[in-house]
Amino acid sequence: AVASDYSGELLALGRSKGAESVRCDGLKTAFRTGTADVVLSIAVIHHFATPDRRLEAVRELARLLRPGGRGLIYVWAREQAKDRGGTDVLINWEVHAKFDASQTVMQRYYHLFLKGELEALVAAVPELEVTRSYFDKENWAVAIRKRAPTDATREASQGSAAQPPVSH
Repeated sequence: AVASDYSGELLALGRSKGAESVRCDGLKTAFRTGTADVVLSIAVIHHFATPDRRLEAVRELARLLRPGGRGLIYVWAREQAKDRGGTDVLINWEVHAKFDASQTVMQRYYHLFLKGELEALVAAVPELEVTRSYFDKENWAVAIRKRAPTDATREASQGSAAQPPVSH
């Protein structure tokens, strides 16, 4: 298993627990296409500010998976006990005292997903399918699977052209 994140602090934490880790952007990772049996995206996609960037993040997960590979995506839900005032919000985030003695409070962007929105996002990536969808502790989650390419998809990706019709 290899962990990836953009945060150097989180990567150091993973390394301290014996995990291999790589710094990269969730929209363009440093891994080869089709090499992952499993991908996890926990509390990541809700930080992308536009629908296009959220879609790009899901496409990147699909790129990493081998056919038949599985994944799990968790995002914050709009349907929470505390009303946060909308779907695109800034939420106070306090830096832990271990990293900042003054415990600076910053605002972080969150897109709070509505029921069905995460499934619709995954459905926009044709090579992925949702195998399970559920609500868990103020988060929406989907289990995904990468479909095996169809013969037509395989032929198109290998550059074979359709034969022209035969005239009689």
